[in-house]
Amino acid sequence: MLLSSRTNSLEGGHLEVLGDAAASRRVRRSMAAPSFPANTMFMNTTSDIKFRVPGDLPQYLQASDSNTIFTGPHNSSDSRGCFNMHFFDVIGVNGNVVVLESTNQRYITKDSDNSLKLMTGSGPQQTSQSDDRFFSVHMDEGDNALYLKHLHSGKFLSASSSGASLVTSRVDATSFIQFRCNN
Repeated sequence: MLLSSRTNSLEGGHLEVLGDAAASRRVRRSMAAPSFPANTMFMNTTSDIKFRVPGDLPQYLQASDSNTIFTGPHNSSDSRGCFNMHFFDVIGVNGNVVVLESTNQRYITKDSDNSLKLMTGSGPQQTSQSDDRFFSVHMDEGDNALYLKHLHSGKFLSASSSGASLVTSRVDATSFIQFRCNN
């Protein structure tokens, strides 16, 4: 599946999943946390995406075997640089809401100190309440970079050679260029 900017929307930066009708079938899910709207639609779609971090060298967000997030060069045969994006359509949240899954059902989640870690868990289609796995995806109109904002903390995912964390404002290290994993 491909991600593209929606051009017919008044909301700048809203992403739309493109694919066949069966892949975009929606199943209603209710999310119970007070900071997560109750009118949530789970979109039964995923996309295998790799995220290139800003800079002169081709560095990508990657999942380590020790449950940390790091950046490094991406070899197309190495699955650590590919993430399954599980899409949600949430009424009242600007942008698409996603959960990022790496290998072995490990999900990017916020740690207590605003760092990020990988946590094993059940798939998001089985989630009945929100948790620290949810991010909203934003793209500025006319820009090909995307930003991932942690839904509960309101902070942006930032990645550099020193690792990944959550930061309070958008800076260069919070923008990512997305690619399909099979490219």
